[in-house]
Amino acid sequence: DIAMRKSGRTAASWAGGVTLALLAGAGLYVGATHAVAVDAQARFDHLARTACQQLDGAVHEYADVVRGLAALFQANGGSVSRLQFHRYVETLGVARHYPAIESVNYAQYVDDGARDAFVASVRADRGVAPAGYPDFAIRPAGHRPAYTVLTYLEPHLPGKFGIDLTGGAPVVARTMDRARDRGRMAASGKPIVVERPVRHSALGLRMPVYRIPAGGAVPRDVEGRRAAYGGSVGIGFSIPALVHDAMR
Repeated sequence: DIAMRKSGRTAASWAGGVTLALLAGAGLYVGATHAVAVDAQARFDHLARTACQQLDGAVHEYADVVRGLAALFQANGGSVSRLQFHRYVETLGVARHYPAIESVNYAQYVDDGARDAFVASVRADRGVAPAGYPDFAIRPAGHRPAYTVLTYLEPHLPGKFGIDLTGGAPVVARTMDRARDRGRMAASGKPIVVERPVRHSALGLRMPVYRIPAGGAVPRDVEGRRAAYGGSVGIGFSIPALVHDAMR
């Protein structure tokens, strides 16, 4: 009987020890798991903050390209020749310094009354292409009160050359009108799907330019800005390429 009681106590003690060990082990496991999770979350948060900062910095650099283009026009009274534009973009070293940029461009604002003269001037422009652009036309076809026509493009993209950015695109027209009235940069907002060379998403940044005396100030009132509006400069850039370059 005594032996049985001792055996029972030993078994109970052993069972209690196992339970305690299991509870302690479970506690240590939970604690370790929590510590690992906290550490992983901290590292993820750090990486996320770093990525956001790098992307923000890259977008600011690309926005500075647009500001520089606008400054080029404002320094020349709102008018820059095709050759001047071409040489300025060459000095930027876009492929090296801004690898995500796919297009640097200028879209000229044209009233319908000046449409024919504008088309004729572009066709006869031999500043960059010796043969000029005899087939140039505003697209989409048809008369509208005004047009904002892609006139200078680096690199030259025949598929985009002559496109009226506001023709048949009321959302784009409203965005550009707000940018004109405020004298501020505007983003395309919704990503644009580009099919070539591979299908990808892109965004655009644009800034208005005004026909004012060289060195003069942009009009402070909306009416003055509308009267002096000459068009807009902009860039188009690949979102995947921007992210890839910023994360290197």
